[in-house]
Amino acid sequence: MAITLNLTERQAAGLAELIALAQRGREDFEAQTAAGDYSAEDQAAAAARWLAAQDAIKAVDTQRCCGPLNALEAVEEWVEKARYMYDCDAWGSFTCSEAEAFAELARSIGRDEVAKMIIECHAEGDDDPEDDHYKGTENGER
Repeated sequence: MAITLNLTERQAAGLAELIALAQRGREDFEAQTAAGDYSAEDQAAAAARWLAAQDAIKAVDTQRCCGPLNALEAVEEWVEKARYMYDCDAWGSFTCSEAEAFAELARSIGRDEVAKMIIECHAEGDDDPEDDHYKGTENGER
């Protein structure tokens, strides 16, 4: 399948920012992993997700790829599928920066309700009091 991207300057800048967010999120994860914050199982799952993200980045690299794909349609399709991912355990396994990057992707096409669901589900699984989305314990402590 060949890929061609016809992006406005604003869309291209937004795509570049999403890629940069993903890369920064990965760097944050690696730093947290080095500090011992994640189990071997979490690390393996994150490695698989990062490989998939790298494949996606390569697929939209207009300088090296070769055919028609409307990036906006691809984002819309991903967000449409993501809105059915109500398994908060899945969203909770992402780092805060990864969850924020996915939420920003949804916001970028006006799907604030999906972005909200991503962050709410991520927060349910966020068990580190130092993390941005940590909601506290069941008895309300923070």
